Amino acid sequence: MSNSTPATANGNDNKKFKGDRSPCSSSRVLHLHKIPNDVTEAEVISLGLPFGRVTNLLMLKGKSRAFLEMASEEAAVIMVNYYTPLLLTSAASLFIFSIPITEN
Repeated sequence: MSNSTPATANGNDNKKFKGDRSPCSSSRVLHLHKIPNDVTEAEVISLGLPFGRVTNLLMLKGKSRAFLEMASEEAAVIMVNYYTPLLLTSAASLFIFSIPITEN
């Protein structure tokens, strides 16, 4: 007799990507690309302060990237909406939402 329970390749079926979010979904965390090497943490934080409280920052200088966490998703959305038209006309940094992977 065959087992009706589907097998998983790695035996770990508890961890799943939250697939109900589209690639354009928003989150509180912004992933900034193409950050110049000489930019300081204070300068990156100052980009977010006009839109709300910045709760966390992770800079990956070697990769020219940063993760900026805002206090609310709404503040992050407003920030992206403000900077996107400016970035489309220059070769400046790129802002995208960082979508978390959650465990079910």
